[in-house]
Amino acid sequence: MNPKTKSIFRGLIIIVAWFGLLVQLYLTVTTDSGKSVFEKLVNYFSYFTILTNTLVAFGTTMSLLLPRSEIGKFFAQPHTESALTVYIVIVAIIHFLFLREVVELQGWNVLSDFVLHTVVPALYLIYWIFFVPKGELRWQDALQWLVYPFVYFVYVLIRGFIDNFYPYPFANVDQLGYGRALTNGAWIILSFFVLGLILVFIDRFMQKEKVSN
Repeated sequence: MNPKTKSIFRGLIIIVAWFGLLVQLYLTVTTDSGKSVFEKLVNYFSYFTILTNTLVAFGTTMSLLLPRSEIGKFFAQPHTESALTVYIVIVAIIHFLFLREVVELQGWNVLSDFVLHTVVPALYLIYWIFFVPKGELRWQDALQWLVYPFVYFVYVLIRGFIDNFYPYPFANVDQLGYGRALTNGAWIILSFFVLGLILVFIDRFMQKEKVSN
């Protein structure tokens, strides 16, 4: 694809992702008066959706605006962009399958929820398909990409043990017990692995098609 088109698409992802994150941050800080701003911020960044959208927004910003910096080069690597694709697509899948009906949203919450769980994942998947160079992924990459979700799940369990705050119902030990929560976590981490393998397969298939043509 044309480098200019790629830059424009990156810019679109940056605008949309930061918009969704800032709207949700404003809503988080201005609601629930029983908590301090610090507590609200900690809770805000305790959601995998927020963390992953932040990685997408920040990484795309760095790769577009600071392409020659070490951090810009890191986020522009096909390996990194593919990992982010796995993470943000899982955000969309988990939300669609398990979280849509959990909380009834209103007003700006509906918009931020749609942007962070649907629009950004869709845009980034399209970006990966059409703009990320193919043929550089390895099968073991799918295993390496599990570090982030695994560390996050450990954080959720530790955080919940300390103050009984669980960002997602499928990890709520107080309601489910450790056995069920750990089983849910294992299935979700497995889903990251499977999607990672699918992306590696698509990467290799698209590279072969390109070579053959």
